[in-house]
Amino acid sequence: MDLTEDTQVKPLFGGALSCELPSRFTDISAFRQLPDTQEVFADAVTDQSIIIEILELAEESEANSAAEFHFHSLANDNDAFESKLEQPVVSSDLPQEGVKSVCMGLQQVSKFNESADKANTVRIFVCCLRYPNVTTDIVITLNAPTAVSNTSSSAEAIDAQAAEAVSSLEATKALFDHVVESFKVLDWDLFC
Repeated sequence: MDLTEDTQVKPLFGGALSCELPSRFTDISAFRQLPDTQEVFADAVTDQSIIIEILELAEESEANSAAEFHFHSLANDNDAFESKLEQPVVSSDLPQEGVKSVCMGLQQVSKFNESADKANTVRIFVCCLRYPNVTTDIVITLNAPTAVSNTSSSAEAIDAQAAEAVSSLEATKALFDHVVESFKVLDWDLFC
């Protein structure tokens, strides 16, 4: 993340959670209805998006590898043509008996059910904050296109020069790390 980029603390889920995001990210709920379990922010210039989801704890995955489980689940949900992890899962303990796991990978996906020849390559960062005491996985995802097909609907919408400035691996990793590090649970009653 460019250290000169303006950021704002964004209240999430009615203020029960929060994180800091660059001001270039717009709250998508202002434009379309989202599930009650999701907060979605997008940058129309770069086609990057940040999604925070509150999910029931995925019991089929170990706490230390929960991010990988959610990465593969996302690939399935996105009907990815190709999906591979680039970074193995890294995990650490959190307060409240929680476990944080993080991974990164690439997915070949099309938007709006476009055909495979219109697929974009998207680097996906996933952080799972697992809190067994409230049977919850909080999943933070950053989607950052690395290659946009000329025939994709995204090709017309993004500003290639602006996207290049914030889409390097270093810049997107710094952005993701900043979002995750700034994430806070302010009201645990959200999970009751």
